[in-house]
Parts: sequence; C-alpha cells; structure tokens
Amino acid sequence: MNQFNRPLSGFAPSAPTAPPSAALDAMQTRFALRIAAGLTERSLDLGADVNERLRFAREKALERARGRRSIAALTNPFTRQRLRKRLRAI
Repeated sequence: MNQFNRPLSGFAPSAPTAPPSAALDAMQTRFALRIAAGLTERSLDLGADVNERLRFAREKALERARGRRSIAALTNPFTRQRLRKRLRAI
C-alpha cells in the first residue's frame, strides 16, 4: 500500500523468505536438543541387552567416521602437502 492506503499497481506480495542463518542455526539446535532429550528419556526404558547393542553400534559408527575423516584428509591436496612437510621434518 502507498501513502494513500491504496494498493500499488503491479505490486505482488513477496514469498516468505528463509530465516537468517543465525536463526536457522538456533532452530536446528533446539530441534536436535529436543530429539536427543526424547531419545535419552526413552533409552532408560530399554533393557541392558538393547543398550549394549546400541553402544556397540555407536562405537562402530564413530570408527567409520574417523576412518572417513582420515581418508578425506589424505585426499585433500593441502592436507597432503602439510603431512609431507611434517614427515620430512622428522
């Protein structure tokens, strides 16, 4: 609307925009914390055998993640160059 409270010709309301990145990060963090809290609360009701299997699965997932990170570091040219310099210095 213009100063005379009449719609502007050719004016179309814009589509909603995405929230700023800081707000989006905060929303994602709150969501993740709610999910984690719910999972933690429900895990207390599980038996010892299920908790043991979940612990083992978490450890295996962390091992795989570490392996992928080390492979990614070795395939990154910048990281490879720094690693070579360190090895030569030894």
